[in-house]
Amino acid sequence: MAISSKNSNPFFNQQRLYSEHFLGHRQEKRFMTLDKTIWNIFISFCVAFLGSMLVWHRFSSFISMKREGISRAVLGELITTLSIASIFAFVFAITTCFKPKWAPYTTLPYAFLKGVSLSCLSIFFEMHYGKGIALQSLLATATVFFAVMFVCAERLFVITGYARKVIYTILIAICVLSLFNVVLYAFGVYNPIANAIHGNGWVGIAFSLFVIGLGAFMLLDDMQRIKEASQRRFPEYMNWYLTFGLLVSVVWLYIRILELFAKLSSRRRR
Repeated sequence: MAISSKNSNPFFNQQRLYSEHFLGHRQEKRFMTLDKTIWNIFISFCVAFLGSMLVWHRFSSFISMKREGISRAVLGELITTLSIASIFAFVFAITTCFKPKWAPYTTLPYAFLKGVSLSCLSIFFEMHYGKGIALQSLLATATVFFAVMFVCAERLFVITGYARKVIYTILIAICVLSLFNVVLYAFGVYNPIANAIHGNGWVGIAFSLFVIGLGAFMLLDDMQRIKEASQRRFPEYMNWYLTFGLLVSVVWLYIRILELFAKLSSRRRR
């Protein structure tokens, strides 16, 4: 069973996975298993939840006050917490991407930091769009995750190499478009396309649903690769490395779902 070459998640890159596979057979005596990886995923989610709850306990009482009613000190503390957690999480991600053997030591700190940063981001969204969208986004993300797990376990849908290439191309196009929109926004240039896809109109909602569908597809692709890697007897530390990669996909999916619920909430409040 071959691991295909195309995947937007750098942690599931074919060249890196195969190099770790061959190095594992030469240097390691213990190998990864699917059960261990699933257990690591569960632990990582618990750590992320702990980080998010610590932040939520600190700032949740300010949600009903809206941003205008919050003191600058509290708002500054929230922004600082979000910035620091995001920066350190990014450092852990880059480090793990290039040093897979460090994954057993970087995955849980990354999970904690992402829990902190996502909780801060969710609080900002709740202040602006109303209470409840963070919980809705969390439940929706969990639903998608377990649905994808079921599809993968039962092999109801198997991703082929051609489908991976198509999705990979679309994701690259979306990333390039997003970067282009950021550049135009920085220079104060009006972009009707960006306003349409990021607005709360039907075009924006349809775009969000499409991107979430891509995220679910890539999550399924990640899970299939984890199964394949366990069957090919990758080295044991790859349990944590592939867990790290899956966390990246889940985080990205949650943010996209949070954005969708924000659009829907703003439509109801018009």
